[in-house]
Amino acid sequence: MSLPPHIEHFRAHYRENEVGPGYRGRVHLAGMVTAMVVLIGAALSLVDAPSAAELMIVPASFFLANLVEYLVHRGPMHRRRKGLYLLYKRHTKHHHRFFSSDAMACESPADFKAILFPPPVQMLFLGVIGGGIGLVLLLLTTRNTALLFMTTAMAYYLTYELMHLGYHLPEDHWLGRWMAPLRQHHGQHHDPTRMRHCNFNITFPICDLLFGTLEPNGDGPLA
Repeated sequence: MSLPPHIEHFRAHYRENEVGPGYRGRVHLAGMVTAMVVLIGAALSLVDAPSAAELMIVPASFFLANLVEYLVHRGPMHRRRKGLYLLYKRHTKHHHRFFSSDAMACESPADFKAILFPPPVQMLFLGVIGGGIGLVLLLLTTRNTALLFMTTAMAYYLTYELMHLGYHLPEDHWLGRWMAPLRQHHGQHHDPTRMRHCNFNITFPICDLLFGTLEPNGDGPLA
């Protein structure tokens, strides 16, 4: 299926101006996955016979990650915030102009640049936010609790990146077919008239449901 002219034009502009000649999408993906798997494995290897109370940090961390995903996406990714313009630019100005509800699929691994977060943003989420909370937990609770929090945060981030990539792969790709319902959910968010109003969760639409922004069929109110 041919691309809408405005999408085709922006993709050509983005590739020329934002994707450097040395960028390799598969390397970007492999590096991120490898780093996350190694860090998750390292953190888990340090967990020592966690108690039931310590294990409760896992579902709590999962929900916190889902909430952060929702609030950051609904907030600075779609609305300009002082000091966070780069998030807004990368997401609203780039990602949502590269992909729309009628042009969701990337065309080559070079297009992963418009999907996967760059390393500095990964460091912001995992190093500053995740690491900061982990340090507080280490000081106030136990080492197991802090390690399990970091493990859950990193696993959630890895899930986020892989699911988001899957939504933007060609429809006949096995990963895209496997997550077709969530791909549709995300595709409705890419409707330019709805992107600031609904379906902000990228992974599991828990907070969309809680905050009343879930639109399964894309036919809910815009306000």
